[in-house]
Amino acid sequence: MKKIFILLSMLAALALTVVPSQALIGMPDDVPACDFIQGFFMVEVGGGLNTLVVFNEVLGVGGAGAGTGNLHWILRDRRSNHLADFNLPYTANDVVSVSVRDMIEDYCNDAGRTALTMTLNSVDYYIGYIEWENNSIFDTMDVGTAAAPTTLITNWANNMVGKIMIIDTTAGKTSGANLPGKEALAGGNYTGTRAFTVPGWPYNWLAAQSQTWSVGDDTPQDADFRAPLFTSSPFEGFTAQALAASEQREGSAVGVVMAPVAGTTDIAYAPPTKFTLVPRYYLYDDTAAAENYVFLWKSQNDGGGIFPPLTVTVLVYDTDENPTSLPLPLPDELNVINMREWLPTHRLAAVPCAGWIDISFDATNYFWFDQVDWMGYNLQVASSADAGLNWSLLYQVPRWVDWGTVAAGNNKY
Repeated sequence: MKKIFILLSMLAALALTVVPSQALIGMPDDVPACDFIQGFFMVEVGGGLNTLVVFNEVLGVGGAGAGTGNLHWILRDRRSNHLADFNLPYTANDVVSVSVRDMIEDYCNDAGRTALTMTLNSVDYYIGYIEWENNSIFDTMDVGTAAAPTTLITNWANNMVGKIMIIDTTAGKTSGANLPGKEALAGGNYTGTRAFTVPGWPYNWLAAQSQTWSVGDDTPQDADFRAPLFTSSPFEGFTAQALAASEQREGSAVGVVMAPVAGTTDIAYAPPTKFTLVPRYYLYDDTAAAENYVFLWKSQNDGGGIFPPLTVTVLVYDTDENPTSLPLPLPDELNVINMREWLPTHRLAAVPCAGWIDISFDATNYFWFDQVDWMGYNLQVASSADAGLNWSLLYQVPRWVDWGTVAAGNNKY
């Protein structure tokens, strides 16, 4: 009977954590894209659990007749320190895969591996994140080396889909999810050493929801997704600002008025007033055999300028809808929440332990959702010699944005 209850609890957790994909600018959705943020990887030190990444080219761009495509990757630690970068070539309709363990072992030095190491439930892991930049197609390229290609022959757009897989074959557990990609939008140019125009794919009407690269930073290996939105640059942003504008564009036919700003190419819109992430937590028992980690990536560390230190007061709900208020520090670009250690003891008193977390940003921390990209993943694991209790799940953390007031009919979810 206990096994049946646990199985039902697990199925309920699955039902409540899976959300539909939405094709919306500002939302990390499941559509072909140009550049990718791999918001986290997790590799067990010394063997065992590993992270695999797979990309496939879906527009038939590349090949011997048109040159070779190139995904330039930058591997970073949780504080966004650059540890290694290299090129992953591909051709038209190609499927390319890479092991993050191999990337760490082949390209990181001892200091880099130390910077990645984090202990979770008494196990050491390498944990960090990766930027994948689609460097377009070049007529000459030193395949298999880190040398930068020289002559650009084809402009770029949304030709890639990606997947992340968390694999522990020795324990018989695997899980995976689609990688969120930044879509290339019409209406903008790169500048400096990377000058080219993104083609006018079917995103012209959303061009103002794109995001600039940092001023003066034109090098392929230093892609920066933190600059303000609503300029004429070509990349989608994963901020509350981008999502609010996108929803208002879609809602313009049903009463939301969007109008050009005089003398500019921008569109008037209602700024976001609140941004919310809602990870679910689930621990099937009270031992280390049950794990739940939430990975929250943001495009900026704490400190300096308009980005003050960030600790959010969140509400933690159990399955009886009882809330507990807790502080959640988010100092790093990649923040790892170990539910077994972070949850209050009264939440862990009875198992299965399940519920969800309301992580909301409002006027008190406006900068953090106005100009910063956010991404979240949830990894839930159970370990047992019983195959029915040996599983892992990986999925994106749901999000929504408010813009305006309920009375005005402008709250969108």
